[in-house]
Amino acid sequence: MSSPEILSPISISRARNTMSPDSNISLVNLSVSSPHNSDKFTSAQVQLMLKTKPNQYIIIENTGKHTSDCWTSFGFPAIVNDKSDPQRIDGFVSCKKCFTTYSFLSNSTRLLNQHNCEGSKVKNKKLEANGTSSTQRRLTAFYPAKQVNLKESEIVKIKNLQAQWVCQSIRPFSIIEDNGLRRLIQECISIGSRHGNINVDQVLRGADATAAHVSKLAEEHRVRISEELLEPLENDAITFCPDMWSDPIRQISYLGITITLVNDQFQFRSYDLCCSPFEEEDKTAESILAALQKELKRFGIVDLSVLKFKTILFFAEPIHFAATFLHLRYRYLRKCSNVQINSCKTYVRRQLKEIFEREKLKHLLLNQESERRIEKNNPAEPPLKKKKRFGEEYESGDLSDEYGETEDEVDKYLSMHIDPELIVDNPLVFWKANQKNLPLLSKLARIIHSIPATTASVEREFSSGGLVMSERRSSINPQNLNNILFLRSVTR
Repeated sequence: MSSPEILSPISISRARNTMSPDSNISLVNLSVSSPHNSDKFTSAQVQLMLKTKPNQYIIIENTGKHTSDCWTSFGFPAIVNDKSDPQRIDGFVSCKKCFTTYSFLSNSTRLLNQHNCEGSKVKNKKLEANGTSSTQRRLTAFYPAKQVNLKESEIVKIKNLQAQWVCQSIRPFSIIEDNGLRRLIQECISIGSRHGNINVDQVLRGADATAAHVSKLAEEHRVRISEELLEPLENDAITFCPDMWSDPIRQISYLGITITLVNDQFQFRSYDLCCSPFEEEDKTAESILAALQKELKRFGIVDLSVLKFKTILFFAEPIHFAATFLHLRYRYLRKCSNVQINSCKTYVRRQLKEIFEREKLKHLLLNQESERRIEKNNPAEPPLKKKKRFGEEYESGDLSDEYGETEDEVDKYLSMHIDPELIVDNPLVFWKANQKNLPLLSKLARIIHSIPATTASVEREFSSGGLVMSERRSSINPQNLNNILFLRSVTR
Protein backbone atom coordinates (compact mmCIF):
# COMPACT_ATOMS: atom_id res chain seq x y z
CA MET A 1 0.00 0.00 0.00
CA SER A 2 1.36 3.40 -0.86
CA SER A 3 0.61 6.76 0.65
CA PRO A 4 -1.12 9.01 -1.92
CA GLU A 5 0.39 12.20 -0.58
CA ILE A 6 3.16 13.09 1.85
CA LEU A 7 2.78 16.60 3.27
CA SER A 8 5.20 18.58 5.41
CA PRO A 9 5.13 17.24 8.97
CA ILE A 10 4.12 19.58 11.76
CA SER A 11 4.68 17.65 15.00
CA ILE A 12 7.79 15.82 16.10
CA SER A 13 8.68 12.79 18.19
CA ARG A 14 11.68 13.27 20.43
CA ALA A 15 13.39 10.13 21.69
CA ARG A 16 14.34 10.52 25.33
CA ASN A 17 15.91 7.22 26.35
CA THR A 18 18.47 5.77 23.96
CA MET A 19 19.33 2.78 26.15
CA SER A 20 15.99 1.04 25.57
CA PRO A 21 14.33 0.57 22.18
CA ASP A 22 10.89 0.99 23.70
CA SER A 23 11.65 4.38 25.18
CA ASN A 24 8.86 6.89 25.55
CA ILE A 25 8.13 9.21 22.62
CA SER A 26 6.74 12.66 23.30
CA LEU A 27 4.98 14.79 20.71
CA VAL A 28 5.85 18.47 20.46
CA ASN A 29 4.29 20.89 17.99
CA LEU A 30 6.97 22.72 16.01
CA SER A 31 7.26 24.28 12.60
CA VAL A 32 9.51 22.50 10.12
CA SER A 33 12.10 23.93 7.80
CA SER A 34 12.91 22.61 4.37
CA PRO A 35 14.09 18.99 4.08
CA HIS A 36 17.79 18.29 4.62
CA ASN A 37 19.86 16.91 1.77
CA SER A 38 19.96 13.09 2.05
CA ASP A 39 23.06 12.68 -0.15
CA LYS A 40 25.26 13.16 2.92
CA PHE A 41 23.70 10.26 4.83
CA THR A 42 23.09 6.52 4.64
CA SER A 43 20.38 4.56 6.44
CA ALA A 44 22.91 3.13 8.89
CA GLN A 45 24.31 6.58 9.69
CA VAL A 46 20.87 8.04 10.32
CA GLN A 47 19.94 5.11 12.56
CA LEU A 48 23.15 5.49 14.56
CA MET A 49 22.64 9.23 15.03
CA LEU A 50 19.07 8.74 16.26
CA LYS A 51 20.33 6.32 18.89
CA THR A 52 23.41 8.20 20.05
CA LYS A 53 22.44 11.88 19.60
CA PRO A 54 18.78 12.22 20.63
CA ASN A 55 19.05 15.96 21.20
CA GLN A 56 20.28 16.67 17.69
CA TYR A 57 18.55 13.92 15.67
CA ILE A 58 14.84 13.30 16.15
CA ILE A 59 11.88 11.63 14.45
CA ILE A 60 9.07 13.84 13.17
CA GLU A 61 5.52 12.70 12.57
CA ASN A 62 4.07 12.18 9.09
CA THR A 63 1.09 14.50 9.35
CA GLY A 64 0.29 14.24 5.68
CA LYS A 65 -2.69 12.44 4.20
CA HIS A 66 -1.93 8.73 4.56
CA THR A 67 -3.86 5.49 5.04
CA SER A 68 -1.29 2.88 6.02
CA ASP A 69 -1.19 1.77 9.67
CA CYS A 70 2.62 1.69 9.56
CA TRP A 71 2.74 5.46 10.15
CA THR A 72 1.74 4.92 13.77
CA SER A 73 5.21 3.39 14.26
CA PHE A 74 7.24 5.30 11.64
CA GLY A 75 8.19 8.92 11.07
CA PHE A 76 10.77 11.00 9.24
CA PRO A 77 14.29 11.52 10.68
CA ALA A 78 15.27 15.15 11.11
CA ILE A 79 18.12 17.35 12.35
CA VAL A 80 17.44 20.04 14.96
CA ASN A 81 19.13 23.31 13.97
CA ASP A 82 20.36 26.11 16.22
CA LYS A 83 16.87 27.60 16.35
CA SER A 84 15.43 24.27 17.59
CA ASP A 85 13.63 23.82 14.28
CA PRO A 86 13.68 20.27 12.86
CA GLN A 87 14.95 19.92 9.30
CA ARG A 88 13.76 16.69 7.73
CA ILE A 89 16.42 14.38 6.27
CA ASP A 90 14.80 13.69 2.95
CA GLY A 91 14.68 10.15 1.57
CA PHE A 92 14.47 8.20 4.84
CA VAL A 93 11.90 6.89 7.35
CA SER A 94 12.67 5.65 10.86
CA CYS A 95 10.93 3.49 13.46
CA LYS A 96 10.01 5.45 16.59
CA LYS A 97 10.70 2.49 18.87
CA CYS A 98 13.89 0.81 17.62
CA PHE A 99 15.14 3.62 15.28
CA THR A 100 15.54 1.21 12.34
CA THR A 101 15.90 3.44 9.27
CA TYR A 102 14.91 2.66 5.68
CA SER A 103 15.44 4.48 2.41
CA PHE A 104 12.12 6.05 1.39
CA LEU A 105 11.96 7.44 -2.14
CA SER A 106 8.91 5.90 -3.82
CA ASN A 107 6.26 6.42 -1.07
CA SER A 108 5.73 2.64 -0.98
CA THR A 109 4.99 1.35 2.54
CA ARG A 110 5.23 -2.37 1.78
CA LEU A 111 8.59 -2.73 3.54
CA LEU A 112 7.40 -0.63 6.49
CA ASN A 113 4.37 -2.87 7.01
CA GLN A 114 6.66 -5.90 7.13
CA HIS A 115 8.86 -4.35 9.83
CA ASN A 116 9.05 -6.46 13.00
CA CYS A 117 10.04 -4.01 15.68
CA GLU A 118 12.23 -5.50 18.39
CA GLY A 119 11.17 -2.61 20.61
CA SER A 120 7.53 -3.71 20.43
CA LYS A 121 8.48 -7.28 21.20
CA VAL A 122 10.40 -6.21 24.30
CA LYS A 123 7.49 -4.04 25.39
CA ASN A 124 5.05 -6.93 24.99
CA LYS A 125 7.32 -9.15 27.05
CA LYS A 126 7.33 -6.56 29.82
CA LEU A 127 3.54 -6.38 29.76
CA GLU A 128 3.33 -10.16 29.97
CA ALA A 129 5.71 -10.14 32.92
CA ASN A 130 3.46 -7.66 34.74
CA GLY A 131 0.34 -9.74 34.01
CA THR A 132 -1.20 -12.69 35.78
CA SER A 133 1.53 -15.17 35.02
CA SER A 134 3.53 -16.19 38.08
CA THR A 135 6.48 -17.48 36.04
CA GLN A 136 9.54 -15.30 36.54
CA ARG A 137 11.03 -14.06 33.27
CA ARG A 138 14.77 -14.09 32.64
CA LEU A 139 16.54 -10.76 32.70
CA THR A 140 17.67 -11.21 29.09
CA ALA A 141 14.03 -11.26 27.97
CA PHE A 142 13.67 -7.55 28.72
CA TYR A 143 16.56 -6.31 26.57
CA PRO A 144 17.32 -6.54 22.86
CA ALA A 145 20.11 -8.73 21.56
CA LYS A 146 23.58 -7.29 22.05
CA GLN A 147 25.15 -5.66 19.01
CA VAL A 148 28.64 -7.06 18.34
CA ASN A 149 31.16 -6.78 15.51
CA LEU A 150 32.08 -10.25 14.29
CA LYS A 151 35.51 -11.04 12.97
CA GLU A 152 35.85 -11.22 9.21
CA SER A 153 36.71 -14.93 9.46
CA GLU A 154 33.48 -15.58 11.42
CA ILE A 155 31.39 -13.70 8.86
CA VAL A 156 32.95 -15.66 5.99
CA LYS A 157 32.28 -18.95 7.77
CA ILE A 158 28.61 -18.09 8.24
CA LYS A 159 28.34 -17.08 4.57
CA ASN A 160 29.93 -20.38 3.52
CA LEU A 161 27.48 -22.40 5.62
CA GLN A 162 24.52 -20.41 4.23
CA ALA A 163 25.71 -20.92 0.66
CA GLN A 164 26.23 -24.65 1.19
CA TRP A 165 22.77 -24.99 2.71
CA VAL A 166 20.83 -23.19 -0.03
CA CYS A 167 22.78 -24.99 -2.78
CA GLN A 168 22.87 -28.53 -1.39
CA SER A 169 19.27 -28.48 -0.15
CA ILE A 170 18.04 -26.44 -3.16
CA ARG A 171 16.51 -23.70 -1.05
CA PRO A 172 15.70 -20.16 -2.26
CA PHE A 173 18.14 -17.41 -1.34
CA SER A 174 15.29 -15.51 0.36
CA ILE A 175 14.93 -18.23 3.00
CA ILE A 176 17.88 -16.63 4.82
CA GLU A 177 15.73 -13.52 5.37
CA ASP A 178 12.70 -15.47 6.62
CA ASN A 179 11.48 -13.99 9.91
CA GLY A 180 10.60 -17.39 11.35
CA LEU A 181 14.09 -18.74 10.68
CA ARG A 182 15.69 -15.68 12.24
CA ARG A 183 13.52 -15.94 15.37
CA LEU A 184 14.47 -19.61 15.68
CA ILE A 185 18.20 -18.88 15.31
CA GLN A 186 17.96 -15.96 17.75
CA GLU A 187 16.36 -18.22 20.35
CA CYS A 188 19.08 -20.83 19.80
CA ILE A 189 21.72 -18.13 20.33
CA SER A 190 19.98 -17.03 23.54
CA ILE A 191 19.92 -20.61 24.82
CA GLY A 192 23.59 -20.96 23.94
CA SER A 193 24.42 -17.80 25.86
CA ARG A 194 22.87 -19.33 28.98
CA HIS A 195 24.19 -22.89 28.68
CA GLY A 196 27.39 -22.46 26.69
CA ASN A 197 28.40 -24.41 23.59
CA ILE A 198 25.84 -27.24 23.37
CA ASN A 199 24.98 -29.80 20.70
CA VAL A 200 22.37 -28.60 18.21
CA ASP A 201 20.53 -31.93 18.50
CA GLN A 202 19.73 -31.03 22.11
CA VAL A 203 17.94 -27.90 20.91
CA LEU A 204 16.27 -28.72 17.59
CA ARG A 205 13.71 -31.53 17.35
CA GLY A 206 13.14 -33.99 14.51
CA ALA A 207 10.49 -34.05 11.78
CA ASP A 208 8.10 -36.40 13.63
CA ALA A 209 8.26 -34.36 16.83
CA THR A 210 7.63 -31.15 14.89
CA ALA A 211 4.64 -32.65 13.04
CA ALA A 212 3.17 -33.90 16.32
CA HIS A 213 3.57 -30.48 17.91
CA VAL A 214 1.95 -28.81 14.90
CA SER A 215 -1.04 -31.13 15.38
CA LYS A 216 -1.19 -30.27 19.08
CA LEU A 217 -1.04 -26.53 18.43
CA ALA A 218 -3.72 -26.83 15.74
CA GLU A 219 -6.12 -28.53 18.17
CA GLU A 220 -5.48 -25.87 20.81
CA HIS A 221 -6.23 -23.11 18.32
CA ARG A 222 -9.36 -24.92 17.10
CA VAL A 223 -10.72 -24.76 20.64
CA ARG A 224 -9.93 -21.04 20.78
CA ILE A 225 -11.48 -20.32 17.38
CA SER A 226 -14.60 -22.34 18.30
CA GLU A 227 -15.17 -19.99 21.24
CA GLU A 228 -14.47 -16.95 19.07
CA LEU A 229 -17.15 -18.02 16.58
CA LEU A 230 -19.97 -18.24 19.13
CA GLU A 231 -20.83 -14.55 19.33
CA PRO A 232 -20.63 -13.80 15.56
CA LEU A 233 -22.75 -16.90 14.86
CA GLU A 234 -25.40 -15.70 17.27
CA ASN A 235 -25.50 -12.29 15.57
CA ASP A 236 -25.18 -13.50 11.93
CA ALA A 237 -21.88 -11.61 11.60
CA ILE A 238 -20.02 -14.48 9.95
CA THR A 239 -19.80 -15.86 6.40
CA PHE A 240 -18.54 -19.23 5.16
CA CYS A 241 -16.74 -19.62 1.82
CA PRO A 242 -16.44 -23.30 0.83
CA ASP A 243 -14.71 -24.50 -2.33
CA MET A 244 -13.17 -27.62 -3.87
CA TRP A 245 -9.55 -28.15 -4.92
CA SER A 246 -7.41 -31.00 -6.27
CA ASP A 247 -3.69 -31.00 -5.61
CA PRO A 248 -1.61 -31.27 -8.81
CA ILE A 249 0.71 -33.98 -7.44
CA ARG A 250 -1.45 -36.74 -5.97
CA GLN A 251 -4.77 -35.57 -7.44
CA ILE A 252 -6.51 -35.73 -4.06
CA SER A 253 -9.72 -33.68 -3.84
CA TYR A 254 -9.86 -31.24 -0.93
CA LEU A 255 -12.69 -29.28 0.64
CA GLY A 256 -11.57 -25.83 1.77
CA ILE A 257 -13.58 -23.60 4.10
CA THR A 258 -12.62 -20.00 4.78
CA ILE A 259 -14.65 -17.86 7.17
CA THR A 260 -14.86 -14.10 7.49
CA LEU A 261 -16.41 -12.47 10.54
CA VAL A 262 -16.81 -9.21 12.41
CA ASN A 263 -16.49 -9.73 16.16
CA ASP A 264 -18.20 -7.80 18.94
CA GLN A 265 -15.35 -5.28 18.89
CA PHE A 266 -16.09 -4.58 15.20
CA GLN A 267 -12.82 -6.15 14.09
CA PHE A 268 -12.75 -8.01 10.77
CA ARG A 269 -11.23 -11.50 10.93
CA SER A 270 -10.56 -14.17 8.30
CA TYR A 271 -9.56 -17.78 9.04
CA ASP A 272 -8.92 -20.85 6.90
CA LEU A 273 -10.92 -23.38 8.91
CA CYS A 274 -9.93 -26.44 6.93
CA CYS A 275 -8.43 -27.89 3.78
CA SER A 276 -9.36 -31.54 4.26
CA PRO A 277 -9.60 -34.48 1.83
CA PHE A 278 -13.06 -34.77 0.29
CA GLU A 279 -13.97 -38.38 1.05
CA GLU A 280 -17.58 -38.49 -0.17
CA GLU A 281 -18.56 -40.78 -3.06
CA ASP A 282 -19.63 -37.95 -5.38
CA LYS A 283 -19.76 -34.15 -5.52
CA THR A 284 -23.52 -33.67 -5.37
CA ALA A 285 -25.03 -31.00 -3.14
CA GLU A 286 -25.97 -33.60 -0.52
CA SER A 287 -22.43 -34.98 -0.40
CA ILE A 288 -20.88 -31.53 -0.14
CA LEU A 289 -23.26 -30.61 2.70
CA ALA A 290 -22.34 -33.84 4.50
CA ALA A 291 -18.64 -33.01 4.18
CA LEU A 292 -19.27 -29.44 5.37
CA GLN A 293 -21.15 -30.69 8.41
CA LYS A 294 -18.36 -33.12 9.25
CA GLU A 295 -15.67 -30.42 9.13
CA LEU A 296 -17.66 -27.71 10.90
CA LYS A 297 -18.59 -30.10 13.70
CA ARG A 298 -14.97 -29.82 14.89
CA PHE A 299 -15.74 -26.18 15.66
CA GLY A 300 -19.02 -26.87 17.45
CA ILE A 301 -21.23 -25.98 14.45
CA VAL A 302 -23.86 -28.66 13.84
CA ASP A 303 -26.78 -26.76 12.29
CA LEU A 304 -25.92 -25.64 8.75
CA SER A 305 -29.26 -23.86 8.37
CA VAL A 306 -27.99 -20.94 10.48
CA LEU A 307 -24.98 -20.29 8.26
CA LYS A 308 -24.51 -17.75 5.47
CA PHE A 309 -22.71 -18.95 2.35
CA LYS A 310 -20.99 -16.44 0.07
CA THR A 311 -22.26 -17.61 -3.33
CA ILE A 312 -25.87 -17.88 -2.16
CA LEU A 313 -25.87 -14.43 -0.59
CA PHE A 314 -24.37 -12.49 -3.47
CA PHE A 315 -26.92 -13.64 -6.02
CA ALA A 316 -29.91 -13.61 -3.68
CA GLU A 317 -29.59 -10.08 -2.24
CA PRO A 318 -28.15 -6.69 -3.34
CA ILE A 319 -25.54 -6.80 -0.60
CA HIS A 320 -22.95 -4.93 -2.67
CA PHE A 321 -25.23 -1.86 -2.68
CA ALA A 322 -25.91 -2.29 1.04
CA ALA A 323 -22.19 -2.55 1.79
CA THR A 324 -21.59 0.70 -0.09
CA PHE A 325 -24.49 2.38 1.70
CA LEU A 326 -23.10 1.27 5.08
CA HIS A 327 -19.73 2.86 4.35
CA LEU A 328 -19.87 6.39 5.71
CA ARG A 329 -17.87 7.83 2.81
CA TYR A 330 -20.21 6.41 0.13
CA ARG A 331 -23.56 6.38 1.95
CA TYR A 332 -25.30 8.64 -0.59
CA LEU A 333 -24.66 6.20 -3.49
CA ARG A 334 -23.96 9.14 -5.80
CA LYS A 335 -23.09 7.11 -8.91
CA CYS A 336 -26.17 4.88 -8.61
CA SER A 337 -29.52 5.38 -10.29
CA ASN A 338 -32.64 6.33 -8.34
CA VAL A 339 -33.99 2.82 -8.83
CA GLN A 340 -30.84 1.30 -7.34
CA ILE A 341 -30.82 3.75 -4.43
CA ASN A 342 -34.47 3.11 -3.58
CA SER A 343 -33.96 -0.64 -3.91
CA CYS A 344 -30.99 -0.46 -1.55
CA LYS A 345 -32.89 1.55 1.06
CA THR A 346 -35.82 -0.83 0.85
CA TYR A 347 -33.50 -3.79 1.37
CA VAL A 348 -31.75 -2.11 4.31
CA ARG A 349 -35.03 -1.22 6.02
CA ARG A 350 -36.33 -4.74 5.52
CA GLN A 351 -33.16 -6.14 7.09
CA LEU A 352 -33.47 -3.71 10.01
CA LYS A 353 -37.02 -4.86 10.63
CA GLU A 354 -35.87 -8.51 10.66
CA ILE A 355 -33.03 -7.68 13.06
CA PHE A 356 -35.48 -5.82 15.26
CA GLU A 357 -37.85 -8.81 15.35
CA ARG A 358 -34.97 -11.15 16.23
CA GLU A 359 -33.83 -8.86 19.02
CA LYS A 360 -37.38 -8.64 20.31
CA LEU A 361 -37.70 -12.43 20.33
CA LYS A 362 -34.30 -12.75 22.01
CA HIS A 363 -35.40 -10.40 24.80
CA LEU A 364 -38.62 -12.36 25.23
CA LEU A 365 -36.80 -15.68 25.51
CA LEU A 366 -34.32 -14.22 27.99
CA ASN A 367 -37.16 -12.90 30.15
CA GLN A 368 -38.92 -16.27 30.06
CA GLU A 369 -35.71 -18.05 31.02
CA SER A 370 -35.20 -15.61 33.88
CA GLU A 371 -38.74 -16.22 35.13
CA ARG A 372 -38.24 -20.00 34.99
CA ARG A 373 -35.09 -19.68 37.09
CA ILE A 374 -36.93 -17.60 39.68
CA GLU A 375 -39.76 -20.14 39.86
CA LYS A 376 -37.28 -22.99 40.20
CA ASN A 377 -35.40 -21.26 43.02
CA ASN A 378 -38.60 -20.22 44.85
CA PRO A 379 -41.19 -23.01 44.32
CA ALA A 380 -43.13 -22.15 47.50
CA GLU A 381 -43.74 -18.56 46.43
CA PRO A 382 -45.52 -18.47 43.08
CA PRO A 383 -45.18 -15.11 41.34
CA LEU A 384 -48.13 -12.78 41.52
CA LYS A 385 -50.21 -12.72 38.37
CA LYS A 386 -49.75 -9.45 36.55
CA LYS A 387 -52.96 -7.49 36.17
CA LYS A 388 -53.85 -6.46 32.65
CA ARG A 389 -54.95 -2.97 31.77
CA PHE A 390 -57.61 -2.14 29.24
CA GLY A 391 -55.98 -1.47 25.86
CA GLU A 392 -52.59 -2.75 27.01
CA GLU A 393 -52.11 -4.71 23.81
CA TYR A 394 -52.15 -1.45 21.85
CA GLU A 395 -49.41 0.19 23.93
CA SER A 396 -45.79 0.44 22.76
CA GLY A 397 -43.20 -1.18 25.00
CA ASP A 398 -39.43 -0.82 25.22
CA LEU A 399 -39.00 -2.34 21.76
CA SER A 400 -41.35 -0.82 19.23
CA ASP A 401 -42.40 -3.10 16.39
CA GLU A 402 -43.47 -0.24 14.18
CA TYR A 403 -41.80 0.00 10.79
CA GLY A 404 -41.17 3.70 11.22
CA GLU A 405 -38.64 3.00 13.97
CA THR A 406 -36.21 1.49 11.47
CA GLU A 407 -36.98 4.25 8.97
CA ASP A 408 -35.90 6.84 11.53
CA GLU A 409 -32.54 5.14 11.95
CA VAL A 410 -31.85 5.16 8.21
CA ASP A 411 -32.83 8.81 7.91
CA LYS A 412 -30.78 9.66 10.98
CA TYR A 413 -27.72 8.01 9.43
CA LEU A 414 -28.18 9.89 6.15
CA SER A 415 -28.62 13.24 7.90
CA MET A 416 -25.50 12.97 10.07
CA HIS A 417 -22.91 15.71 9.47
CA ILE A 418 -19.34 14.43 9.85
CA ASP A 419 -16.08 16.12 8.92
CA PRO A 420 -14.73 14.29 5.81
CA GLU A 421 -11.23 14.49 7.29
CA LEU A 422 -12.38 12.24 10.16
CA ILE A 423 -13.71 9.50 7.88
CA VAL A 424 -11.34 6.53 7.60
CA ASP A 425 -11.24 3.73 5.04
CA ASN A 426 -12.36 1.10 7.54
CA PRO A 427 -16.17 1.50 7.88
CA LEU A 428 -16.26 -0.61 11.06
CA VAL A 429 -14.55 2.18 13.02
CA PHE A 430 -17.62 4.39 12.56
CA TRP A 431 -20.08 1.65 13.46
CA LYS A 432 -18.23 0.72 16.62
CA ALA A 433 -18.38 4.35 17.76
CA ASN A 434 -22.11 4.61 16.92
CA GLN A 435 -23.48 1.37 18.40
CA LYS A 436 -25.71 3.25 20.85
CA ASN A 437 -26.70 5.99 18.44
CA LEU A 438 -27.57 3.59 15.58
CA PRO A 439 -28.06 0.19 17.26
CA LEU A 440 -29.90 -1.61 14.46
CA LEU A 441 -27.78 -0.24 11.63
CA SER A 442 -24.60 -1.12 13.53
CA LYS A 443 -25.80 -4.72 13.80
CA LEU A 444 -26.60 -4.76 10.09
CA ALA A 445 -23.17 -3.29 9.33
CA ARG A 446 -21.55 -6.20 11.17
CA ILE A 447 -23.61 -8.65 9.11
CA ILE A 448 -22.98 -7.00 5.74
CA HIS A 449 -19.28 -6.28 6.24
CA SER A 450 -18.62 -9.84 7.35
CA ILE A 451 -19.38 -10.90 3.77
CA PRO A 452 -16.24 -10.80 1.58
CA ALA A 453 -16.49 -9.11 -1.81
CA THR A 454 -14.77 -12.07 -3.54
CA THR A 455 -13.74 -15.66 -2.85
CA ALA A 456 -10.07 -14.68 -3.05
CA SER A 457 -9.48 -15.84 0.54
CA VAL A 458 -10.28 -19.49 -0.14
CA GLU A 459 -8.38 -19.30 -3.43
CA ARG A 460 -5.34 -18.06 -1.52
CA GLU A 461 -5.74 -21.01 0.82
CA PHE A 462 -5.56 -23.41 -2.13
CA SER A 463 -2.58 -21.51 -3.52
CA SER A 464 -0.81 -21.99 -0.18
CA GLY A 465 -1.84 -25.64 -0.24
CA GLY A 466 -0.13 -25.98 -3.61
CA LEU A 467 3.08 -24.62 -2.09
CA VAL A 468 2.90 -27.16 0.73
CA MET A 469 1.91 -30.10 -1.48
CA SER A 470 4.79 -29.84 -3.95
CA GLU A 471 6.75 -32.52 -5.79
CA ARG A 472 9.35 -32.23 -3.11
CA ARG A 473 6.78 -32.90 -0.36
CA SER A 474 4.41 -35.16 -2.26
CA SER A 475 4.26 -37.70 0.59
CA ILE A 476 2.99 -35.24 3.19
CA ASN A 477 0.01 -36.50 5.19
CA PRO A 478 -3.19 -34.62 4.17
CA GLN A 479 -3.98 -34.04 7.85
CA ASN A 480 -0.60 -32.35 8.27
CA LEU A 481 -1.43 -30.17 5.27
CA ASN A 482 -4.70 -29.22 6.96
CA ASN A 483 -2.97 -28.40 10.25
CA ILE A 484 -0.26 -26.33 8.54
CA LEU A 485 -2.71 -24.15 6.61
CA PHE A 486 -4.97 -23.70 9.65
CA LEU A 487 -2.09 -22.71 11.94
CA ARG A 488 -0.71 -20.34 9.31
CA SER A 489 -4.11 -18.67 9.10
CA VAL A 490 -4.81 -18.20 12.81
CA THR A 491 -1.29 -17.15 13.89
CA ARG A 492 -0.36 -14.58 11.24
